[in-house]
Amino acid sequence: AAFALSRYYNVNLVIGSEELKNCPITSTFKNKSLSAVLRILEASFGIQSKEEGDRIVLTGICEERRN
Repeated sequence: AAFALSRYYNVNLVIGSEELKNCPITSTFKNKSLSAVLRILEASFGIQSKEEGDRIVLTGICEERRN
């Protein structure tokens, strides 16, 4: 998912935790900004995103949250 988001939004997304490397996120986002997508992932999967220079680092535990 991070690779696809990196390509689509032309940003450097980095997976910063081992738990996320195997996180099965299969979502489709239509007409959403990168910040909106990150907020959705944060709320849905317990993922945190942090800007660090020219990259965005994703961390967390990848637990699906049901609202």
